[in-house]
This record gives sequence, C-alpha cells and structure tokens, in this order.
Amino acid sequence: MFLGSFCAPPYPKISKAIVFVGRSNVGKSSLINHLTAIKNLAKTSSTPGKTQHINFFLIQNRFHYVDLPGYGFAKASKTRQNAWSKNIQCFLESSNDIGVIIQLLDIRHMPSEEDMQMIEWCCNAEFPILFVLTKLDKIPTTKQASTVQAFTKLLEEVVENPVVIPYTIKDSAGKDRLLTMIQKATK
Repeated sequence: MFLGSFCAPPYPKISKAIVFVGRSNVGKSSLINHLTAIKNLAKTSSTPGKTQHINFFLIQNRFHYVDLPGYGFAKASKTRQNAWSKNIQCFLESSNDIGVIIQLLDIRHMPSEEDMQMIEWCCNAEFPILFVLTKLDKIPTTKQASTVQAFTKLLEEVVENPVVIPYTIKDSAGKDRLLTMIQKATK
C-alpha cells in the first residue's frame, strides 16, 4: 500500500525499512512493482529523475519499502538534484529501523563515482547493504557470469563479502533470492 511521498521531514514512522537506492533510471520503481506483483504501485518512467520524493510503501502490513530519488543523470537542475541529495541524506540519517539498503546497479555499466560514494556512505553509516544488478537480460547470456564476477570483485574492495544478486524482470531471474533476503531483513 502506498503511504505517500515526502520531500522533507517529518517522515512516516517506519519499521524494518527496505530502502531502494541507485542512479536515475536504474529500475528502482520497476523492481518494487515486480517484487510486490502490483503493476503501478511505484510510478515508473523512461525519463531519468521521475522519482523526486521519498516514496513509502507498507508491505504485508509489517514492513516498509522506501523508494529514494535516483542520483546521477536526471533531467533536472543541479539545484533540484542537490535538494534530492539532501533529502536522501536527511532520511537515512534520521532512520533508526532500516532492515537493509538495496543498492541497484545497472549490469551494463560498472558502478559510477556516485554509486561508489553511496555505497561507501552506507558502509560508513553501518547500514546492511546488498546489491541488485538490474537489466540482466540486456547483456548476452555468455557474458553474464563474468560480468557478475567483475562487479563482485569491485564491490569486495568496499564491502566485506558483498551479496550480489543478478536480476531481470523479464524472466524473474533473482526474484526468489531477493525476496528471501528481504524476508531475513524484516524479521
């Protein structure tokens, strides 16, 4: 159930939040819709930067999904993007019941400087973090394993024993594993 969009505190009281972070257009809203099997729960767009507020969803009446605005490329002014960054930071710093941060990364592109900054910030704040490599179906099957291995090796430089889940909405690859990890984080 959609609870609302917020651009500043006060935020809704949340429990065991599953927080989705990543660059603009990496597929955060699409992933939320796929995981919940509710087609338009989170609004999606092909235009980067569509999610401009922090969106809260109550899941199974016991935990929350939190969809943060994307960072990086977006069709918005720098001033607007800086406001989104401050809102994201304010939310993360004020949240005391985060089950896990799900960092989405587009498997077609190695992590950007902004991705690495977000990952390092989450690690420094001691948030549990796992990685979902989106758009798996967009690369040839013959390159998938080596690409996942390259991502994992890079992430190991920042995160001890990173959990990396290759994912595609097209054939639900990774969905069961991700749902299992979410269930563990919300107990």
